[in-house]
Amino acid sequence: MIARYGVSRGPAVPHSWKNVLMILEITTSPRETLVWAPTVEDADELRRSLSDSGNLVLEADPWELDFFGRIPDDGRHEFDPARILNVEIGITAHESLAALLRAGQELRWHRWQRDETRDDVWGVPVASPEA
Repeated sequence: MIARYGVSRGPAVPHSWKNVLMILEITTSPRETLVWAPTVEDADELRRSLSDSGNLVLEADPWELDFFGRIPDDGRHEFDPARILNVEIGITAHESLAALLRAGQELRWHRWQRDETRDDVWGVPVASPEA
């Protein structure tokens, strides 16, 4: 399945990621791609591993999701920047998302993503929220 999307090989997967499977939720907009980790500790490990591998990881900011009206009024408490990674857009996002897949992580659309019928983002496969 990964070959179908042309996910690049990129740098080797850090040893600490091997055999660790998490379900990571994804939201994307024209200016950012957000990866939602299950916990703050998981996000810290992913952030450290991606950065150590040469991938760009920025702090998450709810501004763009809020601007596009994707955060429901009763869901504002869910946006915790400590457990969300901004991996940017384009090839930068592709490299980070591909590294997560190579490490065995599963990518699923976050329920706030309106176009969740898409099956990829930046050329990397993403499953529906119900998968």
